[in-house]
Formats: sequence, structure tokens, C-alpha cells
Amino acid sequence: MRPDSTTLANADQLLRQAMQQLARAGIESPTADAKTLFAWAWDISVSELGCHVLRGTDVPRDVSAQYARACESRAQRVPLQHITGVAPFRYLEMHVGPGVFIPRPETELMVTYAIEHLAGFPGDNHTAIDLCTGSGAIAIALATEVPGTHVHAVELSPDAARYTERNIDRYRPKFEAHGSEVTLHIGDATEFLGATSAQVITCNPPYVARTVEHTPEVDSDPDLALYGGGEDGSELPQRIIAHAPKLLAPGGLFMCEHAEYNSRTVENAFHRAGFTNVETVGDYTGRDRFTRGYRALSGEDDRVSHI
Repeated sequence: MRPDSTTLANADQLLRQAMQQLARAGIESPTADAKTLFAWAWDISVSELGCHVLRGTDVPRDVSAQYARACESRAQRVPLQHITGVAPFRYLEMHVGPGVFIPRPETELMVTYAIEHLAGFPGDNHTAIDLCTGSGAIAIALATEVPGTHVHAVELSPDAARYTERNIDRYRPKFEAHGSEVTLHIGDATEFLGATSAQVITCNPPYVARTVEHTPEVDSDPDLALYGGGEDGSELPQRIIAHAPKLLAPGGLFMCEHAEYNSRTVENAFHRAGFTNVETVGDYTGRDRFTRGYRALSGEDDRVSHI
């Protein structure tokens, strides 16, 4: 897409050219990506862009040039989120870029279960832990959506932690207004003991097997956030699962995302760690996405969930 530098191209023309360019490059969602990049280059919303496209509005040359560069990068399979610098997650927009895992929509469902669990406790003094927090998307979502929640976000990578800090700072006024707090801990999720007696623990760890084929965009995620070790990628998740009961209060909920192909291995790890009511939950496409389990209540009360 190379607009004539002497004339103004209209919005409808540029969008059509961009959609064709991205489709030829094998982008799975060329229409959505073309619109997102256009709105970003123009610094307007996608809905505003739609109005300009319908009217055939002339596009400023600097916007056309920026849009052309963005589409060229996307056609070369640079992740959309690396071009715009942000990734949507639930009601948030996370700063992302090289060095941090891009949060995916399928992880949002785990947050919904965490919120439902926390809502079952009386009062507004909750404790949650998000292991392998990456951009901080899960931790910040919990803090902004559940008033009075102190979330401990744990991340090993200093590169990723820089994005975590930036996102925490961005949303601090919002979650502090709800009486919540997010504390970043830079360290190993398999050794973290900086907070205990959590009511809920979430974890989206590295779990990909190196032998599994994936899209070119995935190569832009850091290896440290992708590959879990072992033949099926479950080595690190299993170590985290074994460690998690040390951090949970009795009756607390632990959830760990994983690949569809190692759900049985992860379930077995939950049982070995002593979790009860273990269940694997599918994502919006029906694929096994994460497993959840409860730390048993002590004493005669053998219930594992108050919900």
C-alpha cells in the first residue's frame, strides 16, 4: 500500500488496499487488523474510522504514510500488538512489546472464575497471587474488578517486569480508587513465598512444547514466556502446581493455564499436589485451556469450595 504522495487518498480506498495486502500475506484476520492499524495511525477510534470510510474522507498524508508502514510491518508478520504497542484484555489495554508475552483473549475466562471465587468471601479485604504475570494483565484485572483486593504479581523476567511496572502505574489510580493494590515481585514462581494464605492464585505459565508448530507471530513472544520444558511443555507448570498449595489459604482456588495437549498431565499434577474438585475448563472455542482446583479445608469440614 503506497499512496501517491501528491494526492490525498480516501479512507475507503486505503482500507481496501490494506485488507488485500494483509490477506495476501496470510494474516488470519485481515479486515480487523487493517481497521485496527488504520485507527491507530489516525489516532481515532475504530467506530470513527467507520464513519470516515463510509464518507470516503480524504486521509492526511502523514496518516497515510504511517498506515502504509504499519501494514508493511504486519504483512511481515510483526504482531499487531507490537505495532500499536498495546493489547486489549477484558476492560483494560496493556502496554506490550518485545520482551513480554502478549495477553490472549482466551485467558480472560480464568479471570472471570477468579472474580466469582473472590466474590464468595465476605468483606472487601482479599488476597490474590498472579504467578508468571507477564504484562500484569490478570493481576490488574483482578485489582480493578474486585474492590479491596491486594494482588501479588510475580514475574521472573526483568524485561517483562518493565512492562508490568508500566501497566501497574497506568492503572494505579483506577484500582486504588477501589481500595485495591498490586505489588510486583521479581522472582521465580516456583520459589515465591512473598505472600501466603491467598484466596485465589492464577497462573499463565510457559507451557508450549518446542516441537509444536505455531504461527510466525508467536516467535515474537520471548522464549522464557513460551516454552515450559520437557517433551510436552509441562515441566515448569508441574513445578508451579506442586508449589502452589504453600501459598493458598484452606479453601483457596488455584488455576493454571495450559496447552490442550497436556491437560491430562496437568490434572494429574493437581491431584498429586493435594488439590480437590479438580476440573479442566475449556476456552471459548471448546479447547481445554486451564485447570482449577481447591486446597482442602482442614479439620472435619472437608468441603473445598464455599460457592
